[in-house]
Amino acid sequence: MYRRICLLRLEGRDDDARRVMDAEFAPARAEALDACRGEPDAESSLRAFLAGEGERMAMAVALAEVLIPELSLRLAGLGGALSRAAPAPAKAFARARTGEATVADYIDEMLAMERAARR
Repeated sequence: MYRRICLLRLEGRDDDARRVMDAEFAPARAEALDACRGEPDAESSLRAFLAGEGERMAMAVALAEVLIPELSLRLAGLGGALSRAAPAPAKAFARARTGEATVADYIDEMLAMERAARR
């Protein structure tokens, strides 16, 4: 859940991130901290964990931004194999609610095309 919030923030969708944070994450966070009542380091441990998750998401997005052009070139090289392959499932081509493609959408599309080419 927190990774989704991080991704929304990295995509500049702060309002969506805030909605998920308020509606889903805040109650889960409160429940987790309540379950750890009496643990002196619970809050700082949670903050450290979330900071690490935020950093992982930033690195994942940076890696995807580097890999997407490379994977696109490789897929373009498959040419005819892709046109003969069965179409990828429609689910792989789902877009974010805004109608804009996200990094995750591009990765899903490339993986679906690669799987279809192997068939």
